[in-house]
Amino acid sequence: MQSATLRTFFACQISPENLAQIEQLLAELESPSSNAVKWVNPKNLHLTLKFIGDFKQADIDRIKPVLAEALSAFESFPINIHTLSAFPSLDRPQVVWLGLTADPALFQLVKTVEKQCEHLNYPAEKRPFAAHITIGRLRSSATPAEKNLISKVIRARQSIDIGKQRIDALHFYKSELTPAGPIYQILFTLPFTS
Repeated sequence: MQSATLRTFFACQISPENLAQIEQLLAELESPSSNAVKWVNPKNLHLTLKFIGDFKQADIDRIKPVLAEALSAFESFPINIHTLSAFPSLDRPQVVWLGLTADPALFQLVKTVEKQCEHLNYPAEKRPFAAHITIGRLRSSATPAEKNLISKVIRARQSIDIGKQRIDALHFYKSELTPAGPIYQILFTLPFTS
């Protein structure tokens, strides 16, 4: 029997070419970080637009058609992945991420997703949207020396060129947390016009 809610999020996929570049970057970053950082499995990398958390299964059949209608004329748009940094800051890294520049369409897409989710009583994100791809999280066991080393490694690689790509679809994912890491499954995809 399926549970009444699923852990979910809306995201866009990273192109195979950019995934290959990111995978190479992760291999370079893994060595100096030893066990201080839990790096994201490259097959799980994505650009999160809205994390919902618990989403009622019954609402999947409600959100898909309203988003499909709202995005019916939405066109694909470019992004450029080109920055390596950390949240909350480089001085206190907790989350390692890749930054990007995007067409204003990305922000319109986020706004549309937020609006349609609000109509189904899923609250809007309180923080402003920051376009990024999470590639690693510092472990709680990371020592101050390890955090300092990660900060230095990131600063040395801050300006990088992963690549450009087009975003051509919105994906709704289910996330199942396991001891080996999260398992993502696409529940539905809404393609954009080219």
